Amino acid sequence: MRDKVGIYPTLACADYLHLAHDLEILHRAGVTSFHIDIMDGNYVPNYCLNFDYLKAVSSFSDTPCDVHLMTSEVERDVERSIQCGSKAVAFHVERTDLDTDALLESIRMKGCRSGLVISPQTPVEALEPHLASCDYVIMMGVRPGFSGQAFLEETYARIGQLDELRRRAGLDVEIIVDGGIDFENASRCIRHGADSIVAGALNIFSHQQGLEKDLERLLRSLE
Repeated sequence: MRDKVGIYPTLACADYLHLAHDLEILHRAGVTSFHIDIMDGNYVPNYCLNFDYLKAVSSFSDTPCDVHLMTSEVERDVERSIQCGSKAVAFHVERTDLDTDALLESIRMKGCRSGLVISPQTPVEALEPHLASCDYVIMMGVRPGFSGQAFLEETYARIGQLDELRRRAGLDVEIIVDGGIDFENASRCIRHGADSIVAGALNIFSHQQGLEKDLERLLRSLE
């Protein structure tokens, strides 16, 4: 486990009308990365963000961007993500039509972090053959595609299982939990072995007290 919990604000949940202002707040707070979900309506039944959005954010802020691809044309979109400024790209381990390890290594060769995403229905063991090629794994706490879903309780055990796999292999693979994270369960994810969380609709973008205060509340919950 890393010394500091990583915070990845998911910009799919941000206020688009005040994005520049909110990016400044998040940057000053020292968040780890801006998390950008790209969906094409095919791999998951929703559309979310795009490469122009990624390019605009990566040009605006010194905080790096990471991309979670939920698209049909993964190899093409990995290239586009990197061209548009992403410093990390992740795709789903469920995509068995891809040469997973080769694609992960190609991301690394372009100077970016390589990641895999695993959905709740997929056994954690599916990651094991590819962990050496990964810099991070995004463990989904909900079914991918829509924000604001309730966190699946079985995710805690899955985090612990992945933590055990990486320790047994002697690998420094970051575990990021994405989906359904609120002010209460964030710290529990960390206690079960996660290093980082994706912060979204149920915490910093909840509009309960405003971005700055909600971010402070989340950070306090992780101390």
